[in-house]
Amino acid sequence: SHGLDPSRVRVLAPPDPLTLRLDMAVPCGLVLQELVSNAVKHAFPGGRGGSVEVGVRRREDGRVELSVHDDGVGLPEDVVREGREASASPSWTC
Repeated sequence: SHGLDPSRVRVLAPPDPLTLRLDMAVPCGLVLQELVSNAVKHAFPGGRGGSVEVGVRRREDGRVELSVHDDGVGLPEDVVREGREASASPSWTC
């Protein structure tokens, strides 16, 4: 949907499927789509190449952890979240 050139930016996803209840899959899918979309739109300006890696795993406590990491330009140095340095690799737990 972003006209992503696969020779410039690779999106790596986990090879093993994870089954979720529908009431969990929909919000997790929306969060995941937003994270990947933001990485693709903002991490690789000016034709820069790189990769976006999606992680999905079920934790021991039964919750599901989603993570998105990219090797793009990162966040500006002045970006601070909740009084600490902002992470360029968000992780969410559902």
